[in-house]
Amino acid sequence: MNIKIKYIGIVSRKIGKSNDKLEIQEPITVKDLFNYLIRIYKLEKNNPFYITNKNRVEPSVFVMKNQKLALLDEKISDNDTIVILPIIAGG
Repeated sequence: MNIKIKYIGIVSRKIGKSNDKLEIQEPITVKDLFNYLIRIYKLEKNNPFYITNKNRVEPSVFVMKNQKLALLDEKISDNDTIVILPIIAGG
């Protein structure tokens, strides 16, 4: 299964690049993808995101799958494009 990932803002800076193409052998959810990225990029100490015990992403980020908002339990399919970007606030 091939997945395209785009990292925006602080997420891109923490990971060290703005794009990824991953080949994953099994079906995964958005939550599985976060845990996979944390593991392969060794982000435990400098993590731009983590999953809380209430099944939320902190600090808050948006996850888009094929240009639509995705939830943590949403399945990722072959050739999906995932975008991970920080929530921007201000006024």
